[in-house]
Order: sequence, then C-alpha cells, then structure tokens
Amino acid sequence: MTLTPPRRPAAPSLTTRVLRGVLLPLALTWFLGTAVALYLASYFTRQAFDRALLDDAYAISANVRSGERGIELQLSPREVTNMLFDQDEQVYFSVLRPDGSLLAGNQGLLAPLPEEGARHRFSQVSYGGQPLRAVVMNHEGPDAYSVVVAQTTTARSVLIERLLAYSIAPQIVLLALLAAWLLRHIRRELRPLGELRQTLEKRNASDLKPVPVARSSRELEQLGDTLNALLERLAQSASAQREFAGNVAHELRTPLAGIRALAEYGLAQRIRPCGASSCSRSRPARRVPAIWWTSCWRWRWPTRGGRACSSRRCGSTS
Repeated sequence: MTLTPPRRPAAPSLTTRVLRGVLLPLALTWFLGTAVALYLASYFTRQAFDRALLDDAYAISANVRSGERGIELQLSPREVTNMLFDQDEQVYFSVLRPDGSLLAGNQGLLAPLPEEGARHRFSQVSYGGQPLRAVVMNHEGPDAYSVVVAQTTTARSVLIERLLAYSIAPQIVLLALLAAWLLRHIRRELRPLGELRQTLEKRNASDLKPVPVARSSRELEQLGDTLNALLERLAQSASAQREFAGNVAHELRTPLAGIRALAEYGLAQRIRPCGASSCSRSRPARRVPAIWWTSCWRWRWPTRGGRACSSRRCGSTS
C-alpha cells in the first residue's frame, strides 16, 4: 500500500498578500485612532455633563441660608423642580447636615465626600436601583452642609453611542471603498504578469525568441529584460550544441567513409597468386592502399601452381 504524500496548501495570490499587507496595518491604525477619538469624545462629553451637574449643585447651594431654626433650603419644591428640570434625565438632590442627617431633598441619596482640601467630588452611585452620576459639594463654615446632586446617565450613553456610530460607520465605508480601489488597481498592475505567464505556457520548448513584455513598471521591465537575456543565452547554448554535434558527426563520418572506400577498393581488386614476381615488396609500381598489403600479410593466398604464402609477409614460400 503506497502512501500518498499530503498535498501542500496552495500559496496565496500576490493580490491577496498585497491587500493584506496594506489593509491590515491601515485597519489597525484606523481602529486605534477611532478608539482614541472615542475615548476623547467620551471624556469631554462626561466633562460637559459633569459641569452641568456641578452648576445645579451650585444653584442649590446658593439657596441654602441660615435662619431662626438653623440652616434651611429657601426654595419651594416647585422651584427646585424647575431648577433641576431635565427633559431626558431624572435628577435627584439632597442637602445634608454635617452629621449626615437630611435637611432637604431625597432621603437616602448619599455619595462619597470630597477629599481633604477639595470642594467637590464626582462619583458613580446607585439610587433606587438606577446607576447615577453624582457630585458632592461641601460648604465650609459655621453652618457647614453638603449638597448632593445626581442624575441618570441615559443621555450620556445615547450620545456616546451616536458618536461611536457616526464616527465608525463612515470610516468603515471609506475603508471598504479603499479596499475595492486597491483591489482593482493591484489587479490592473499585475495583469502584465498574467499575460507573461500565459505567453510562456503557450510557447514551444524550442522557441527561444524574446518575449514581449509590457513596460508598465520598472520592476516588470527589469523582469522582462532578465528573462529575454536568459532566453538569448539558452539560444546561444543550443546553437553551440548543434554546431558541436555537427562537427563531431562530420569528424566521425570522414574516417568511416575512408575506411569503407578502402575496403571496397580492396575487395574489388583481383586476388593474384603469391609469387616472387607478384608478391615482392617492389612488385606494386602503382600505389596500392595500405589495407591491401595488410590483407596480403595476414592471409594465406592460393597460387595457381599449388604454391602459397606460408609466412605473414608475401614473398616467402611454404
């Protein structure tokens, strides 16, 4: 049983890699920038709401006076309602004596006191099962008291959510448009590479002519020049190999043709008796090829009178 090796996963395309290399850092930068922008927007939004809450505390504190029965709030419930009116939020308040007893306002509304040397302090409290943003302001003096004003945070949350939606949504759309533009532009720039690949796939192995390459970029131009230079060197090498093969074939053909001609010449000659008059060394006046003499030396030739050459050289009798 043969085990087939696992197939290697296909490599991602160059378009995907370029998009990933461009869009991922861009998206990360956009995310960090959006997070910083939202944090700053939330911070300044909270500062604006806290400032309005502190103004309400100052307005209530300005109407706390010392009277015959001690300190008291010189505002009617209706005036307090008009002063603390908010269309979107519920506002609660309390005026507390130094011992923590309620002077006016909502019973049980408490918040952490400011630190030493500070006049006010903001904090998150819970009242009636609702999360509230509260501020405590201390009034120092013979008639000391504390004013606590708290309100719900619905408007703050809605405003922050709107800021988040209105800041992120356009950026997501812009990022998508940028990705589409980059994809189209990258594909257009890489199209000459695809055309070059198709040209090389359709070309015959023996066709070493230069490949036409679009001069759309410097890198592609350098690639085309390098490829054509390689094809030119391959063509020169193939031509040199063909020339060498032709020379070798010619060099091999020439001796073989000569040997064949000599053999045919020797076979075509009439075999003569080996005698003193016919086989002496000075016998051939004409130039007989060396192969004829070699054959005469190595073979015993019959003679008409029963004589034959018994030695390897013609001229000696048996």
